[in-house]
Amino acid sequence: MDTDGQCWRRMRAFDVRMEPPDLFQSRMIGDLEEADVHVFHDLMYAERSRHGRLIWLADCSRLGDLDPGARRTVGQRDFGHLFWAVIIHGANFRQRVLVTMMFHAARLLSRDKDRKDLQLHFVPDEAAGLCLVEELRLAAMPPPRNSEVRPVTHASSHPSRRGTRVVS
Repeated sequence: MDTDGQCWRRMRAFDVRMEPPDLFQSRMIGDLEEADVHVFHDLMYAERSRHGRLIWLADCSRLGDLDPGARRTVGQRDFGHLFWAVIIHGANFRQRVLVTMMFHAARLLSRDKDRKDLQLHFVPDEAAGLCLVEELRLAAMPPPRNSEVRPVTHASSHPSRRGTRVVS
């Protein structure tokens, strides 16, 4: 599905898009069934194997309900190793409560270190989610090496001065 000038693919009850290097976006549409959860997990697993751990930006503004089979499958499938951050926008109060409870239960019960550092964020809209993606990426960048921390701000023509260099 091609909307707003970007390449979205329709996958059962949701649209998805992968934005390299690490952003997986989805738009949930309508009620989710058990088969939707299986397809969604398999798709995310394939993207993770191509791109590494992902940030998932999920639009839940048009999400309906999860049938009992879908809820059970969400609990059984291991989504924690796929992402290092989940950002949700458009979720109603009930959805936020359910997601938060499932998220914390999964973190408490997991022995997987990747799940321990998984972050969950709720934001008001997609624009705020994209801003948060950039903030998370910057925060996850490794610290610069010492040589990169001290850029040359004052150049001296005197070659014997320590810590300076000649600039012509």
